[in-house]
Amino acid sequence: MKRFTKIVLFMALIGLLPTGCMNDMMTEEVVSHPDYIGFTSTTTRAAVADLSTLKRDGFSVYATSGSGPTAWYSDGVNTLNTLNGANNYKYNANQWDFERPVMWPSDASRYPMNFYAHYPSSPNGLAVTGNFLPGMSVEGVYTVKEVGSQVDLLAAKATAPSRPSSGRLTLSFNHILSKVNFGIIAGKGTQPIIQSLQLVNIGDTRIYDFVAEEWTPFMNGNASYYYFGAPGGGTKLPTFETTGTANENTAKSIYPAGHDKHLILMPQTAPSWSPQKGVAPTATSGAYISVIYRMSTGHGTNGNGDPHEVGFPVASQHPDYNANGGGLTGPLFVKAGFPLPATAGLFTWEKGNSHLYNIVLGAHGSSNGYILDE
Repeated sequence: MKRFTKIVLFMALIGLLPTGCMNDMMTEEVVSHPDYIGFTSTTTRAAVADLSTLKRDGFSVYATSGSGPTAWYSDGVNTLNTLNGANNYKYNANQWDFERPVMWPSDASRYPMNFYAHYPSSPNGLAVTGNFLPGMSVEGVYTVKEVGSQVDLLAAKATAPSRPSSGRLTLSFNHILSKVNFGIIAGKGTQPIIQSLQLVNIGDTRIYDFVAEEWTPFMNGNASYYYFGAPGGGTKLPTFETTGTANENTAKSIYPAGHDKHLILMPQTAPSWSPQKGVAPTATSGAYISVIYRMSTGHGTNGNGDPHEVGFPVASQHPDYNANGGGLTGPLFVKAGFPLPATAGLFTWEKGNSHLYNIVLGAHGSSNGYILDE
């Protein structure tokens, strides 16, 4: 498909040994008494989360005890010491510790101890539950919220077969969502002006299995997320402009380097929209990219087979020109749809991976999208 270039950038996931750039590593040692539970926590620098936010917010910890656990672990000193996600692990006075310190069990039958954690401590949309029956499960139902409240969700799992002599256990956090960004490739001599860019019909609710460290197959939702130019408050939408160069393979990022505007979305394998001439997509048509833009010059067709650009550089080419008494001037903004690149009709976002979609406009062979609204 010539309409897109797709780049998949793998975000490093940290195990017991570093797997990413050393500059991206974050390691924080715990200063605690060996009789009390503590962690050495590692993670990569995330899209939003970094060491400063980890220190500021802490993270939630859940624990079970013994080969046949019947409840969340409690050291028996105080019910508030139960590791059920409410006793957050935080950074205070230059050291990490639980808000209420929790002792390791002294009884060997209380091992192994299994720990499950997530950052942030209380992400909007996450609810963790434990099932202590045979075939025990620890699961979190998560719904990706609006762009302004999206988080880079991290999760960790560790097992202590016995009490560590130092009192510390390594928790290795993994990114469990997918990061999505967009760029624009402009054909030679063209000048696309982007007013908004939105992902449509994206799954947003799924269950994370903390024991298997995987998302379960079930997924729900057909949400939409603005990447650029979200309307609201009656303010004028911004525009993003790019001018084509001799190299039509060079993409221009919509946001500057180091930005925090990424979409942090649900990993999924889901249907991509398959355009049909004259048929508008619906909530069940599959995922696509919606772009409102105009283009002053360029090549390509409007996706319906007519030899004109989507941006209609000549107003008389617009289908409604005569119906409006010839009062239109160009170039005009239109809304165009682009199917997500797919294999056998399905696109895939993996947990912890980053996906960059470069939309080609005004280049030889590009369709410039399928008209959704003029």
